[in-house]
Amino acid sequence: MRDNLLFSGIPEEEEEDCEETVKEFIRTDMRVRKEIDFERVHRIGKYPTNPNSRPRTIVAKFSRFKDRELVRRQAPKTLKGTGFYVQEQFPVEVEQRRKSLFPVMRDARRRHRKVKLVRDRLYIDGVEYVHPEGHDDFIPRQNAGSPPVRQDRKRARTGST
Repeated sequence: MRDNLLFSGIPEEEEEDCEETVKEFIRTDMRVRKEIDFERVHRIGKYPTNPNSRPRTIVAKFSRFKDRELVRRQAPKTLKGTGFYVQEQFPVEVEQRRKSLFPVMRDARRRHRKVKLVRDRLYIDGVEYVHPEGHDDFIPRQNAGSPPVRQDRKRARTGST
C-alpha cells in the first residue's frame, strides 16, 4: 500500500482502461507533464447497476515512489474545489484510527487551530492528541512534541581565514 494512491470522482465508463484513464487525468487535470508508470491500476468493487451512482474509486500502484509523491503533492494545488480527490491508501487499522480522529480535527479547524493529521496521529497546535481506549473523549499526549519538521540540510557557513 506504500506505493498506492486512491483517485476518487473520475467518471467511469464501460470497458475502460483504468491505467490510461489515470494517466490522462494526471496529465490534463493535475497538469503533471512527467510520464508516469504503474504496476497495476483498477477500480475498487463491483460495477454499479445504477447509472446515477458515484464512480468507483481507482487504486493505482506506482512503479516509482518518487512519482507517487509528485502526484500526491500536486493534488491539493490543482484539484481543490473540482470534486476530484487523490489520497494515500492506508491499512484498514490505520484508516479506522484516522476516521475516529476526523470529528476532533473538524472541531479544531472550526476553532481556527493549527491541525495536522499525519498517518494516524493528530496534532493540534503542535500537541499530539490520542484517543484513549474505551473513552469517547480525546486527551493531549503527555511529553508529545510537534510533528517532524523538515530540517535545513545545508551546512552552516564558516568564515574564511
